[in-house]
Amino acid sequence: MPGVRARRGRRAALAPALLIALLARPAAARELWRDGGRSLELRTTFKVTGTVSRAPDDTLLYPERLTDESLWRLRLEPIWRPGPAVTVDAAYEQRVSVTPTSGGLSGAVGVLPREFPAPYRLVQLDAPIREQPGLAWRQELDRAYAAFHTGPAEITAGRQAVGWGRGTLFGAVDLFVPFTPLEADREWRRGIDVLGQRARDLVAGLTSSAAIGSAELHGELAYFRTPEPITGGGRDVTKLVLGGSYRLGLGAGVPLIVEYHYSGFGIPNAVDIPTYVADPAFRIRYGRGDTQILGQHALALLASADLSPALAAALTAIADPHDGSGVLAPNLTLRPGDRLVILAGLYVPWGAGASGTTLHSFYGSTPLTALLQVTIAD
Repeated sequence: MPGVRARRGRRAALAPALLIALLARPAAARELWRDGGRSLELRTTFKVTGTVSRAPDDTLLYPERLTDESLWRLRLEPIWRPGPAVTVDAAYEQRVSVTPTSGGLSGAVGVLPREFPAPYRLVQLDAPIREQPGLAWRQELDRAYAAFHTGPAEITAGRQAVGWGRGTLFGAVDLFVPFTPLEADREWRRGIDVLGQRARDLVAGLTSSAAIGSAELHGELAYFRTPEPITGGGRDVTKLVLGGSYRLGLGAGVPLIVEYHYSGFGIPNAVDIPTYVADPAFRIRYGRGDTQILGQHALALLASADLSPALAAALTAIADPHDGSGVLAPNLTLRPGDRLVILAGLYVPWGAGASGTTLHSFYGSTPLTALLQVTIAD
């Protein structure tokens, strides 16, 4: 019974992650040491995210129609303040990723972050503890920096998260490992070593925002001059984000955000996805975040509301205006205490599906996915 053996193997593979869960319970006292203005603190976070997905009936793309995945993360963040003007921060993380082993596309496409070497690092400091089919247990030094506070200025040197721009879901000038639009685990952007040049591209960017009455408008524009022609194009590439926000007067208020994104690094038509993905240069650019979307155009709508002091609801809708496909993603966030956060969500796709390995839309073949995430933090 190979199916039964596979499931038993995957349960056994969870043993290291279960051990992490037992060890990850935050301590009551997080301040480890204090002497006048000097101190040492420790933030501890344990997070587990699980998904169950039902893929379209296409055995070439999805050998298994019903799949489950999980990501377990234990993150330790010591904070040392040797004096009032200096802060030294670090983040060490262990993570266990459990994924299907059947080949083809994975179940929760784009929902969980994938394992890949972080770009813009002098040394990765990301190493496996144990790896086997369907299981990756790794450890990583994701942050290590010192911040110097001198009057009105702050100078930060070392491995840190860098995010630019005014966009909420998309970014044109957000150059360093941005999140993908459907990614659920968005708390920690991967750290980079802010030294050297940025992938040999010449980049110029502009951001702006303005208040018009009760609404807010924002925009980003970026120009890239690449060393070589990009896949399917030339050396001159542009990216654009246009958006606005408004708070509806319902209950305590419902923030509403609308954004349009154009990416010159994206793929013009969904049928061309296999050709582009087979190109190593495109995979490198997509992996490091030069384009957050596979296509060139995307529209997004985000809305959120506090239903009670402990319960919040949110809705995200992403669509490709060229082929009419998209994903609707409602979620609920429950905060029963100061240290516990529970997130439950759905990813419901629409649009033209695939025939064989030919994709007829960018989102129509996305699996229907349910997600549950539990976070325990100090």
